[in-house]
Amino acid sequence: MVVVSDASVLAALNYLNLLPVLKKLYQQVIIPQAVFNEMVDAEIFLHDTLKIKFPFIDIYTITGNLEAKELELALDKGEA
Repeated sequence: MVVVSDASVLAALNYLNLLPVLKKLYQQVIIPQAVFNEMVDAEIFLHDTLKIKFPFIDIYTITGNLEAKELELALDKGEA
């Protein structure tokens, strides 16, 4: 099973030291690049920490998606 996560879920699991649980529950964890950037900006992770400590979390950049651009008008980039 694959899951796509936003920053609030990852921040809460990180705070509780439970991010490794995601690997046990899901084959793949995907976060948009905007979520990763949000977490780095909020200093939840240092830039390379997520990739090194949690390599099962894949970061994807969404490009050219008109629906995502429309959603960004109402939501944060990581939630669109």
